[in-house]
Formats: sequence, structure tokens, C-alpha cells
Amino acid sequence: MPPVFRNEKAAMSDERTPLIAIVQTRPHRDRYPHHTLRSICTTLLSVSLFTGLIAAVLILNFVPLDDESESLSRQSTYLFKGIPHGWPSSRGLDYDDLVTILRETPNREIARQWSRYYTSGPHLAGKNLSQALWTKEKWMEFGIDNSLIIDYDVYLNYPKDHRLALLEKKGKGSATATDDDTDWEIKYEASLEEDVLEEDASSRLYDRVPTFHGYSASGNVTAPYVFVNYGTFKDFEELQAANVDLQGKIALVKYGGVFRGLKVKRAQELGMIGVVMYSDPGDDGDVTEENGNKSYPEGPARQPSSVQRGSCQFLSKSYQPSKYFISLTISGFAPGDPTTPGYPSKPGAPRQPVDHAIPSIPSIPISYQDALPLLKALNGHGPKASSFDKSWQGGGLEYKGVRYNIGPSPDNLALHLVNEQEYVTTPLWNVIGIINGTIPDEVVVLGNHRDAWIAGGAGDPNSGSAAFNEVIRSFGAALKSGWKPLRTIVFASWDGEEYGLVGSTEWVEEYLPWLSASTVAYLNVDVGTQGPHFRLSAAPLLEKVVVDTSKRFVYVMGNADLLQLRLFNLQTRPFPGNQ
Repeated sequence: MPPVFRNEKAAMSDERTPLIAIVQTRPHRDRYPHHTLRSICTTLLSVSLFTGLIAAVLILNFVPLDDESESLSRQSTYLFKGIPHGWPSSRGLDYDDLVTILRETPNREIARQWSRYYTSGPHLAGKNLSQALWTKEKWMEFGIDNSLIIDYDVYLNYPKDHRLALLEKKGKGSATATDDDTDWEIKYEASLEEDVLEEDASSRLYDRVPTFHGYSASGNVTAPYVFVNYGTFKDFEELQAANVDLQGKIALVKYGGVFRGLKVKRAQELGMIGVVMYSDPGDDGDVTEENGNKSYPEGPARQPSSVQRGSCQFLSKSYQPSKYFISLTISGFAPGDPTTPGYPSKPGAPRQPVDHAIPSIPSIPISYQDALPLLKALNGHGPKASSFDKSWQGGGLEYKGVRYNIGPSPDNLALHLVNEQEYVTTPLWNVIGIINGTIPDEVVVLGNHRDAWIAGGAGDPNSGSAAFNEVIRSFGAALKSGWKPLRTIVFASWDGEEYGLVGSTEWVEEYLPWLSASTVAYLNVDVGTQGPHFRLSAAPLLEKVVVDTSKRFVYVMGNADLLQLRLFNLQTRPFPGNQ
């Protein structure tokens, strides 16, 4: 049967059709049983927690704690460790609280512990990795989390052997290195060692560092010698004007006047073949045996066998004096690794020749005890130092029979100088700690070197290292109390400073673009304590900072009023160049 179609039209929407249709849904049903009770409990718990937190904040900030509340104080300190002091009423330490922490945290007994550690053994540049690791770990304990070791491969020398002997020729003849050895006998053999003192443990170490010069050349020479005073440019000029023959001679020179590297450099330029340096007690002021003072360790006078070590790198460049300047020295001629001038000594870095930066003639340091026989042997030979200008006056060994004649030494005497050095490329280690500030492009760097020529170095540099650690510990305490600096602070424990600012120079060369654009100031410690008197040198720009800061501290060694008077005079005294 065919389908039957009804004559009906489907309902269509028109302008009278409702816009909202009613759709039937199932009745509402609660998601959980006991829904109302659950909501009430949640609300009550939230209110209780919020009320407890508000009460704790009010109690800790506004209720004074007496002795009976000590346990509560300890508990609150533990519970709220890491929350800035004064929160939420402040965002961290205010200035007075910061000053209090930085002033009161350093402790002399703790500084003594740091000093004892750093001076307990030898720590030559490139041979103190254990100290670098220890320093980094301590800084991290203090709260300087961003502490790291940055290493460089640098060119250094270490001593192997040395000798200095005054030779006397049998019979007649000149003192030349070509004569047969059988014609000479030893008149005096220098010890080239410091005395072992029962009172000084560092002098008794089996691995104590021999006396030597950093960056000195190896050599074996025998020749007459000449006393050249301090070995300044002017001293050598006066010797030439007096027709003293310097060519082929060995220079006997006093420390002082100019950097030791310049003494060797000028002697080398004038054809001399070796340099022997000693410290003359005439430069020690009134603190001498001649003036009745006993020598160390029984008194403050210089120990006769003590030797000043140091570097002979050409760290500066001396120019001929003019009628306007007595001397002119430009620093920074070749600091750092002499094989990588201007760029960091990283592994694989190209190496340059070193002739421009370090000596080619041998040099050694000696004590005035070893210098005495050499000076006495010149008595009556050549002009006397007193015939030159006043810079030649004031030798401190006249009471021991030295007349300070210039020489050259007589024909029957010669010096035999041997200096054997091992040159190597070896790692050294800078320890760097960073506190990031909120200003990205302003940086203050605080530094102190860690290496020393000897086992000890209680003054230079480790009195500085001990004080430096206490400064860093104080900043760590401020960080733990919620402080954050505006400027980034960089702490640096340098290696290789004694050889010629090696560690710091290499670091600056590596980060030069950043440091040039961002560094506001560099503050160096070095000798933190050496006697009871306050001494400081700085750029004039920091004068007001020094004076204002000193007023915040108690001067415990001597007259505090006298210290303030000296600082006031410093602040009010006009700079000589402005007169």
C-alpha cells in the first residue's frame, strides 16, 4: 500500500516565536553528603589559621620579650629564619641596623683563627690550591652562595739553587771570570738563609721557601762589584758622572727608593751582569740595634739574617729626569703574566716573548748580615757615598765598620753569583664571591691577595686575609637578616699578587668590558694590621668616606681623640697640587 501523506505544514519560526526556550533539566542534587557541615568546618578552620598568623606577627613585632621569654625567642628565631627583620612593616634591614651588623659582627678572636690558618705553612703563588678551596668553602658558609674559583695558567719561576761567594785571588792578577778556579779561594760564603729561631715556628718548617726573586733570570757569573746605593735612575747617573766603571760588573744595591725591578732593569741596560740586593738598617729609622733596640724576636729591630723577597718584573717604566721632575715613573708597564700581555692566560692562549717584561741578568736578595763582608771589602776603594748628594747618606752599618765606598772592588776580589730558577706554566686560583645588587651596572670590588713569599706572611697579606674574611662574614650576616645591596659587591682573594699582580690582572683582562662599564670602586686590603697606628692610602675621591667611616668605630689602640684629630687634619689639609 502506498504511503499516505497528511496535508499538514511543519511549524516554522516567525516574529512571534519566543527567543528563549524552556528546557527541562533534572532536579538539583548536592555533590557530597553533609555538604552544609563541610562548608561550615572549612570556614572555621580558615578563620582560625588567619587569626593565629596575625597574632604571631603582632607578638613578635610589638610585644617586648623579657628573660622569661627566652625560649619563645629561640623558637621564633627558628620558625621565622629567613624572614627579613621587621617584616611585614619593612622590606628588610634599615641603614642603622646594617651598620650595626657590619660593625659588631667582626670578632678579633675569630680573625686570629683565620690568621693562624693562612700563616700555618708555605703558600707561594700557584702552590696554594688547598687554601683557595678552604677560602671558597668558608665564604659559602658565611652566606655568599655565589662563590667560585677562577683559574689561569700563568708563567712563574720557582727557586732551585743559589750561591753567593766573595772570592779572593791568590797572587797578582785581575778579577775576571776567565781566570782558572785554582787561582781563587773563598774569602766569604754567604748563607743566603734566615736564622732558625726557637720563638718563630715558621722559621723551623722543613719546607720553608728559599730566598729568591720572582721573575729573576737564571745565571752563573763572576765579576768585580760596585755599590750603587738604591739603584735609582739618578744614582746610576751620578755613578756615570763620577766615571765609575759599571760595564761587566755586579751591582750591590740597597732596597728602597724605587721598585726592585727597576733597579735590575737599569743595571741591565748599563751592561752590568748581576744584581745583589740587601736591606740596610739605615732605612729603619730609630728602630735599630745601633740605637739600643734588640733585634727580633727579643726586640723590634730588624733581624740581621732576615731577607726581603720580591718580584723583579718590570712593573713600571722609569724615564730620565728633567729640570722639572727628579724622577718620573709610569706604573703598569707589564703587570700580570708576561707571556700574555693584554689578554687572560687561559689554557691554549698564545704566548709572547718575555724580554720586555722580566730581567735577563740574575739577581738575588740577601740579608745585611751577608752584605757586611761585601761592603767592608770595598772600604778604601773608589769614592765614598758621602761625596755624592744627600740620597747617598744615612747608611746604617757604619757602626759595624762599613765606610760605604763605591768601588769597584779591588782586582784581587770578585763576586761569584749563581741563581738557578725553574720557569713553568702553572695554574693559579682566584676565589671570587658575588652579592648581586638591584642596580645591574654598578659594581664595587673588594680584594686582597692570598699568596706570600714565605711560610707565614702574618702582616702581608694575611692580616688582610683575616680581616677580609670577617668583613665577608659580616656581609653574610646582613644577607641572612634580609639585606640586599643596591650595587653588586664582588669579593676577590687573589693568587699571584707577589709576582706582579698576576691573578688580579688576568681576571681584569678576562672581564674587562664588564668591569670598564660597571666598576664604581676597588678597595684593597693587603696589610690589614701591622702595628698599632692607623694608616691608609687611597684616591682623594674616597677621603670623606674614610673620615666619616672612622667615626663609627672605637679606636682601641691608643688615643681615639688623636686619631680623629689626624683624620680631621687629613680632611682639611689642601691637596699639594692645588696650592
